[in-house]
Amino acid sequence: MLITQTEAVRRLVSAHGMGPGRAREALISGLAGPETRVGQARLFASEAVAELEMRKTWTSADARRAMPEGVIVVRVNPQRALNIADDWADQVATVGSGWRLGQIPRIVVHAKVRRKGIYPFIATVSGFPAVCANATAISTERVRGEIRCSFALKSPGAWTLAFDKVRLALGSGHEAVVLDPSVADGIFSRANQRSA
Repeated sequence: MLITQTEAVRRLVSAHGMGPGRAREALISGLAGPETRVGQARLFASEAVAELEMRKTWTSADARRAMPEGVIVVRVNPQRALNIADDWADQVATVGSGWRLGQIPRIVVHAKVRRKGIYPFIATVSGFPAVCANATAISTERVRGEIRCSFALKSPGAWTLAFDKVRLALGSGHEAVVLDPSVADGIFSRANQRSA
């Protein structure tokens, strides 16, 4: 059965306490499957919306427990125009670069990639994991006076199953965070404030 975007938004807002704009972002990115257009109306499969509604909400502590070696989480905004129906190369091109990340988290990611070869990476839309990958390199460049990070991304491993049916509620904040045991919250916050 198809439901209107208005109804889908209402259901996601009710289930997860997110704002209507964030719920629309999740729908438009394809997280509830492809939309069907009828005139000006956008319709979505009720079952796909229900799957998003039923996802467990995880905090950063939950994500840290699932990934004790650490994970990069980036928040995709609408300007990036991520569509999960796009092929893998297009998704990676959309989410792989242009992220603000503090100096200490950058050092941690770089060191772990050098030591282990990969570092888990999750791109979220409205908190829902949309693209999971393994970062195999991190690089930086200065853009309009700010340091921006880019990640070389490869297909992920089985670790992604832990994030298959969850929504990450990390609170308001930075567009990219590193949830890692070697990045203490206080140090992490100060480092990100300097780079923001």
